[in-house]
Amino acid sequence: MNGGMNWRAAAWLGVRYAVAIVALVVFLFPLYWLAVTAMKTPEEVLTYPPVWWPAAPQFKSFAILFERETLWVIANSLIVAVLSTALAVSLGTISAYALARSGLGGRFFAAWAVASRLVPPVLLALLAVLAFGRFGWAGSLVTLVTVLTIFNLPYVMWMMRGYFRDVPIALEETALVAGLTRRQLPVMVAWPIVRGGVFATTAFTFVLAWNELAFALVLAGDSAMTLPVLLAEIGTQPEARGGVAALCLVAVAPVLVALIFMHGRLARTLSLGLVRD
Repeated sequence: MNGGMNWRAAAWLGVRYAVAIVALVVFLFPLYWLAVTAMKTPEEVLTYPPVWWPAAPQFKSFAILFERETLWVIANSLIVAVLSTALAVSLGTISAYALARSGLGGRFFAAWAVASRLVPPVLLALLAVLAFGRFGWAGSLVTLVTVLTIFNLPYVMWMMRGYFRDVPIALEETALVAGLTRRQLPVMVAWPIVRGGVFATTAFTFVLAWNELAFALVLAGDSAMTLPVLLAEIGTQPEARGGVAALCLVAVAPVLVALIFMHGRLARTLSLGLVRD
């Protein structure tokens, strides 16, 4: 009987490893294809059936990464993503703590947070152009950072509200008895517990800001162009597909780092607000 159990356990372990390997290949194949496409000649890129590995790998397509315009665009994307993420997480975390402890928001808060993302981005972008145009900020990084901060703020509040509601109130009451003030509670009591959630929310918000296209397409001028806009502009040029693949590798890199950072935390972060609400 033990032999049968061991055989079943070994077979089940083999199935799990096989599924994991297949999933790994599926997820890594796009990265492989981007890298291979960047190393192909223009003729090989357009060849059908596709060339799985170039006959003579070349790295000319990667030269676009070191052009002054490309470096400026990448810098714009980093500035927009970092600043909007920092503002959204800072304001959203403070607001989420207040909502969690005051009970404001009610049972429909999660629905409101998700529904706010259903508003067409182009509509909000046009309103932002009209509003910021009066100050001469239309087409600037200031406009893009402000709009992305406002757009991502409900998500941050939703995520962090769930984490703060997991902090036992009795723990804060004990801290008050021990001599802490209410202003010290978020930092001294709540922060050590929700710190992992803050980091995961930050990474998730950064991915949203880094990949944003609709707002950047409408709001960003030539001097404030971001990487998604550049990819959209040159992505339709057949002769530039090698360079597009190289740029895509750069665009994917921060997302992969963020996903690795969020591993094991994202599922819980996304489910807390819906389950608790």
